[in-house]
Amino acid sequence: MKRILLLLLSLALFAFGAEEKKNAPRPKPGQKAQEVALPAGAQEIAPYTYRYKDDQGKTWIYRRTPFGLAKFEEKLDDKADEIAPENMRAFEEGDSVRFERPTPFGTARWVRKKSELNGVEKAAWERELKRSAKTADRKQEQSQAKSQQ
Repeated sequence: MKRILLLLLSLALFAFGAEEKKNAPRPKPGQKAQEVALPAGAQEIAPYTYRYKDDQGKTWIYRRTPFGLAKFEEKLDDKADEIAPENMRAFEEGDSVRFERPTPFGTARWVRKKSELNGVEKAAWERELKRSAKTADRKQEQSQAKSQQ
């Protein structure tokens, strides 16, 4: 008896939902979404990707997709490049810097010349230099304290 009542209740809710969809407003026939066109003067910066600067000074990126042309504003986030993950370590090796970062698949290690560091690597390297300077200052203070005793 409970099963039959549950079945009837679910059928009634299903029918109510189907009726609600029938009454939903539909777009007018012949009405299309606004299509994006590639402006004259857009420069190709990568395959299927273009950059264009408009009269207001905004820079727009146009990308060809299987569904048409997509347009979005180019926003450069300078702070994102300067933030290095806390678990990233840097070690000096002559004119290069060796980086280590733990990953789920083990420790990732790579070496980069000091002149070729990107923003994240520079931030990690500078953080390590500050750490080593602090530890050197502490050791020097401890040795001075011992010599004064």
